[in-house]
Formats: sequence, C-alpha cells, structure tokens
Amino acid sequence: MIKQKPLSVEARDNVRRTRKSRRRRGIISAIGALTMLGSVLFGGASANAALSSSMCDFAVFVGVRGTGAPAGSNLVHNGRVWTNGGLGDQVAPIRSALINVPDMPFYFLSLAYPATAALSPSIEDGRLKLIAELNYINQTCPYAPIILAGHSQGAQVISKVLTGAATSPLGAPFNLTPAAKAN
Repeated sequence: MIKQKPLSVEARDNVRRTRKSRRRRGIISAIGALTMLGSVLFGGASANAALSSSMCDFAVFVGVRGTGAPAGSNLVHNGRVWTNGGLGDQVAPIRSALINVPDMPFYFLSLAYPATAALSPSIEDGRLKLIAELNYINQTCPYAPIILAGHSQGAQVISKVLTGAATSPLGAPFNLTPAAKAN
C-alpha cells in the first residue's frame, strides 16, 4: 500500500477553487440550457419586440441609465419609461446583444428619471418610477419575465427597489405588490 502525503493548505485551497470553478461552469451551462429551452418552448417571434403592439408577448427589458447619460424619447406608461434611447453607453450594448438573440423576443424600455448629479433626489425619483413601472408591467403582463439592467446611478436605483431601501438609513418598505415581487 502506498502512503499518500497529506495535502498542504495551498493544495487544498487549489482543490476547493477547482471544485467551485466546475460548479460555476455547471450552473452557467444549466442557465444557458434553460434559456435555450425557454426560447424553444416560448420563442418564435421576432427578436425586435419593441415594434410589437403588446409587451405581454415578450420578456420586458427595463434599462436604467447612469448619471448624465442622455434621455430617451417616446414617453409611455404615464411618463415613466421611454421606448427609444435613454439607456446610456453602458446599458445600450446589453440591449444590442439581446436584440440579436435568435428566437428570444424582448420588449425594450428605459426608465425616464433625471439621472442628474443631484444624486439623492434623482435616485428617489427613479426608485418611485421603477416601482410604479414594475407594478404596471406585472399587472398588465403577469407572466412576462422582467430583466433589469442599470449602470452607476441606474444600478443604485435598481438596487434600492430590489432591496426595499428608501432614502432613510433604516429603509422604508417599498410598494411592489406581492405578485410583482414574485415575478
């Protein structure tokens, strides 16, 4: 029988990292497979869903631009979102990549909030508009998946909505409906 030397701390850490890396690759592969399965089961429409008459037929992408990024155009949903532009240079490439996903239709919106250097009021305005928009999407299209993407200040807006944090340090509850939270 051959006696094995115990592994050094460094060697054990390398084994753990390798296992974690394999686990991550497996999870990413599973997500990719589920995405492809979803597109086979539910896809089939044009990838540029913004031209559709109903956002309920698609996954809804809501982009939230960063500080100082240009506003969009064509306000809809009581002035909460734009259907053209308003994503900024960092979020726009995500939209461009999603448009080119075959058989995976998206409806694209961007949040119409100030995105100014006056951070607190701008973020609060964005937070309130995003909550209202998510509730609207969930009420109108209860089965539509919602994808949120933001940069800088826009990411802060999304974070505050998803964590329930308000401008106060204690974080007041936000008003997403239970159904919208589940979506």
